[in-house]
Amino acid sequence: MRLPRQHGKNLELRVTRDTIAELQADRRILAECPDSGEMFPLADAVMFYVGEAVPAGAKKVLDEWEAGLKERHKDLREARRRLKERSETATVSVNIGKIIEKVAPAMRGFDMDCRDLRPLFEPIDYVAFNGLASGNGLVDSILFFDVKTGGAQLTPVQRQIKEAVERGKVHWATYRGKL
Repeated sequence: MRLPRQHGKNLELRVTRDTIAELQADRRILAECPDSGEMFPLADAVMFYVGEAVPAGAKKVLDEWEAGLKERHKDLREARRRLKERSETATVSVNIGKIIEKVAPAMRGFDMDCRDLRPLFEPIDYVAFNGLASGNGLVDSILFFDVKTGGAQLTPVQRQIKEAVERGKVHWATYRGKL
């Protein structure tokens, strides 16, 4: 067993059968349980010399740990498999959603005149110029419009746009550049 460096020297402790016997003979020597953090007499621990057969008490604990590790490993493999399935399902759902947002204006039950829509798709799907396609061509309102499918929610940027519109932070500008 290697001990921490002291004064530039590596210290080494040689543990023998006699060392183990001495540690177990003195109930004043305490150890800390790695699970509970409680102190206990080292004499109560099952200690053994590495070169010898593992005592029955220690063998039982080691076998239980190994069984637990195998079970956790099996659970981890199953969790990874489920995660991969969810990931694949989510990818398919996102792709279907991207297709639906592009064809939604042509779908039955879509209650806006698709001739009023102008696609952006990022960060929102459409800007609707309500009334643009009517006979008189008068735009009476402008609507920022996003298509969502399933349980999809607004992205953080879409929420910011929605809040800016709701606060009236929408303006007009004209660029008159030289060509």
